[in-house]
Amino acid sequence: MSGALEEPSEPRSLSEAESLRLLASAPFGRVVFSRDALPAVGPVDHVVDSGSIVIRARLGWSVIVIGVAKRITEPDESVRLDGVLKPWVRGTMDHLVRIVPEVVTGFDLVPALR
Repeated sequence: MSGALEEPSEPRSLSEAESLRLLASAPFGRVVFSRDALPAVGPVDHVVDSGSIVIRARLGWSVIVIGVAKRITEPDESVRLDGVLKPWVRGTMDHLVRIVPEVVTGFDLVPALR
């Protein structure tokens, strides 16, 4: 995404082929699943293989936050948070979004006992 905070944006629908092409070009993504009857999202490594997506699950913890997201537009707050929130991918990230948690859950994926 690019552009100033004041620029409006709108979603553009992608075709299935374009979506799979974009997905195949990324080294990792997110999987959406249901946990306690609520939607949850977790990061995964993936590959597009013959039109299907194969993911590799990792051991470790995942925290799921469900809440209201609001764009941060106050300039002083944006500058302060920009100094502590560093992107983990290359590229410009112009927008800061605050999520006020309403539900916080998590899980730890550990080896199964045999």
